[in-house]
Amino acid sequence: MYIWQHNDWPHFRWDETSLKPRLDEIRWLQGRLLGRTEVAPAQTDSAVEMDALIQNAIRTSEIEGEHLDVGSVRSSVARQLGLEQAGMAGRPTPETDSLVALLLEATHQPEQPLSCEQLCRWQAQLFPVQGMFSRIVMGGLRGEHPMQVISGRMDNPTVHFEAPPRQGLEQQLNAFIDWFNHPPAQLDAILRAGIAHLWLITLHPFDDGNGRVTRAVTDRALAQAEARSVRFYSLSAAIMARRNGYYDHLEQTQKGNLDITIWLAWFLDTLQEALQQALARVDRVLEKTRFWQRHAKTPLSERQIKVLNRLLDNAGEEFESGINTRKYQALAKVSKATATRDLADLVEKGCLHSLPGGGRSTRYGLAYGKSNNMNTYPIGTPGTPWGEAERAQWLALQRRQRSYKNEVLAAIERLTSRFEVQQYGELTVGDERFPLMAIHSRDWREELPVVLVTGGVHGYETSGVHGALQFVEQHGEHYAGRVNWLVAPCVSPWAYERIQRWNANAVDPNRSFTANSPAPESAALMQLVAPVRERVLLHIDLHETTDTDESEFRPALAARDGKPFTPCGIPDGFYLVDDSENPQPAFQQAVIAAVEKVTHIAPADDQGEIIGSPVVANGVIEYPLTALGLCAGMTPARYKTTTEVYPNSPRATAEQCNAAQVAAVCAAIDYALAQPHPQPRK
Repeated sequence: MYIWQHNDWPHFRWDETSLKPRLDEIRWLQGRLLGRTEVAPAQTDSAVEMDALIQNAIRTSEIEGEHLDVGSVRSSVARQLGLEQAGMAGRPTPETDSLVALLLEATHQPEQPLSCEQLCRWQAQLFPVQGMFSRIVMGGLRGEHPMQVISGRMDNPTVHFEAPPRQGLEQQLNAFIDWFNHPPAQLDAILRAGIAHLWLITLHPFDDGNGRVTRAVTDRALAQAEARSVRFYSLSAAIMARRNGYYDHLEQTQKGNLDITIWLAWFLDTLQEALQQALARVDRVLEKTRFWQRHAKTPLSERQIKVLNRLLDNAGEEFESGINTRKYQALAKVSKATATRDLADLVEKGCLHSLPGGGRSTRYGLAYGKSNNMNTYPIGTPGTPWGEAERAQWLALQRRQRSYKNEVLAAIERLTSRFEVQQYGELTVGDERFPLMAIHSRDWREELPVVLVTGGVHGYETSGVHGALQFVEQHGEHYAGRVNWLVAPCVSPWAYERIQRWNANAVDPNRSFTANSPAPESAALMQLVAPVRERVLLHIDLHETTDTDESEFRPALAARDGKPFTPCGIPDGFYLVDDSENPQPAFQQAVIAAVEKVTHIAPADDQGEIIGSPVVANGVIEYPLTALGLCAGMTPARYKTTTEVYPNSPRATAEQCNAAQVAAVCAAIDYALAQPHPQPRK
């Protein structure tokens, strides 16, 4: 029995409570994506939209087994978006032009009501060149013969689904369109997109093209849900990546009853993946922009620029393992000798760096965040500390690159129904004001120990912020009643938006947890914690070590303080910083053991060190936390640690970085609770 054969079709049912965590995660990702694109340069928006549209056109066709020429699709997209087409390979075809026009109409006019005529026109646009022997009805509803989804041999096919009969199809389609144009007021807009997808694909109103038309309608529903016509992500690309699951879930749901919770969960998981893919693409486009900003004055040949652009555009895909001399030859169409010289020149100028290996097997990767003159920072006079003029010059270079409001405050707002949220201060920088927010467990009890979790002390360290929020979202209720937990997820919001280590005064907040602190962010956090400072059993401060530590922040620090810059390696992996004044080796190793299940641990270098400090145990170094004015040393907690995630590792994704922070927090709390400890001081 098919779903449409039930008496109460199409009155779908679902368990919205079980879907709520997925919806919350999607809205958080939407906020992050919106925040990134809002503050990005206009050309970045155009590049990301173009990339998403290309992916949409290629993948929605590929799902149906049709393979379009990428160059033709790219040219069609560029032409219809009015973007520069110079140097593009491939020419638009009637098929690619028509498909791109359909996809743009579906999303660029989201306020336009859906109609049967529009759906029929979209279906016809999928077949601009009709074959001589085609029996497909173009621009109209399907014929009288039964509509079945089949696979296998023609003489013994497997029937996966049979659509409703042709008789009454107009009425059923009109009922869908009326619901789509006038949805129930209480219906979640994202769930509406998932329901629309299932409903329309089940009706299967056309002889061919049902999947592509359905996905276009779904894109319109998502554009309406977000009140944005510009699309920065491709649902079709995420569906294609999970194609087998797509067909399996459709078949199971279409052969089931009207409870569609399992389908909606799969749809939301796929949408979440699409948003994560989009965030990665935005980061890639922004990184490309920053790369060329750093090398704006680097003398390069046209062929070197061409190859670098190919590497930047295909990061993680075609050149995942880097580029070698042979590949350079093929791309630049030069001799082996010229390719070898060009690659050496690009390394010398800081555009590329050699990857592990040697000799003829040497491969090169992009040198993100590096420059060809690492020993000279472009502000100040070497050997002379900065004055006010140099600090002002540095501040003028800082640009807003993401949104604290959309990425952090929106995520905190969604937690208010489950936890206590408080504003503990406000950071003012010029005309900008940033509320400083903390979250804590609701059933706060005097007899319980206090656990302090801090993130974003260095605002650029993304997983520290989002790892802290993810801990609250996923585990806050589990630990409530066992500890009093307090989380300050983004201590330095101005620096978060600028992706900076310092605050607006060129001061490091993580060296400022001292009396008469020079950093207002640090002072505000100390004031928040002061009433419970003596009762803190555990403080875990979430950080990252990134490639920009070596390429940007350490050179800037040397320039600011008038000292020479000495290069230092960046460890590939996760590590911890214990307190040398009160080391807790067993505690640190419990955290390492938990994180090791999520991501890799940084090895010691040839000197047995990590960032210049001796490794005292697997993945652990020690600092005098309080003496250095570090955040993790701001309380007399028995258990203290600073996490350091390496987000630039090719072996770790952004999701793994966040998960590593969450695993560290949970392992730290579990270890601390398992040990005997005195009652908290009142």
